[in-house]
Amino acid sequence: MDREYTTIEKMVINGEFTKAIAEISKAVVDVPLESLFKVHKQQGSTWDGVARFDDPLLSDPLDGGTVSSMGNKILTASCGYFDYENPQPESICIEDIALALSNTCRFSGLCSYYSVAEHSVHCLRLAQRMYPGNEELAFAALMHDAAESYVADLPTPLKAMCPSYREIEARVEAVIANKYQISSEWHKQVKEIDLMMLKAEKDQLFPDTEEWDGLDDIPDTLEPLYNDTPEEACGEFLYEAQLHLDRKGI
Repeated sequence: MDREYTTIEKMVINGEFTKAIAEISKAVVDVPLESLFKVHKQQGSTWDGVARFDDPLLSDPLDGGTVSSMGNKILTASCGYFDYENPQPESICIEDIALALSNTCRFSGLCSYYSVAEHSVHCLRLAQRMYPGNEELAFAALMHDAAESYVADLPTPLKAMCPSYREIEARVEAVIANKYQISSEWHKQVKEIDLMMLKAEKDQLFPDTEEWDGLDDIPDTLEPLYNDTPEEACGEFLYEAQLHLDRKGI
C-alpha cells in the first residue's frame, strides 16, 4: 500500500513551493529535501532538472554536502535551474524573487531582521507617494533589487571591490528587466528613492552611529520600518508584484 504524503509533500506536488519552504523553515522536519523534489517529478512536474538529485555526484544538501556537479547553475524553488553564465527568462519567476528577498536580511544581517523584500516594498510605497499615478515607476522601485534573489545582497563596499560580481549582477538585471518589462527610464528616480530609504534605515536601525557618506543631501522620509517576518515580507512583496504583473498582462 502506498504511503500517504505529508502536508509539505502535498504542497510541493501542488506547486505551492513558497508555502512548502515556509513550513520547512518553521521546524526541523524528517522529510529529506531531495525526496520532495523526486515526489514532485514523479507527479508529472514541469520543474526541469530536478531529476539531477538522483545523480550520485550530488551530495545531500541537508547533510551539509556540496552540490559540486552543477557548474554555473543553482537550483531554485520554483523554476528549476538558474544559469549564471547564461540566465534565461524561463528560469526566473516572481515567486522565487519574493521568497529569496524575504529570506535575505539587509546590511549583511548585521542588524535586527529587516529583509530586502520589505525594503523593496517601502521603495514602492515611497514611489507611489512621490510620483502618484506612475505605476511603471512604482513597479521599477519594487523590483530594483530583484537580481539579488539570484546573486545575493553584497555590502556596497564589497560590491565595489568585485567587478566580476557586478558584471554578473548586470546580466541578471537585464534578463529580469526584459522579462517584466521594466524600463531603465526610471533609473534616476529609483536611485533617489533607494537612497531615501537607506537614510531612513540608517536612522531607525543604526541611530547611534555616525553619519554615512553620501546621505547628507538626501531628503528625509517618514517611512517607518516594520521588521516583518520573512513570511510576511514574502507575501506582501508577492501581492504587490502580482498586482503590477496583472496590470501589465504578464
